[in-house]
Amino acid sequence: MDAHLVSVTPAGPAMPGQRILLRAPKWGRFFAVRIAVESVDEANRVLVLNGRFPFGLQLHNRIAVTAIDERTSRVAFG
Repeated sequence: MDAHLVSVTPAGPAMPGQRILLRAPKWGRFFAVRIAVESVDEANRVLVLNGRFPFGLQLHNRIAVTAIDERTSRVAFG
């Protein structure tokens, strides 16, 4: 995402309830992007996020990371 981090509340590793505020540049202006961490499943390496974007757009993301080998991982969105 082409955005600038404004704040993470509370600070630290991802945790349920955490709020992330970004400023995304577009058309010579900056738009607020708000992301809420819904859940974190460390054992299965799954992160669920809810994003609120300008113009009423919302996005629900599930991000899962699976190790392929010691140096490679697969990241799945869905």
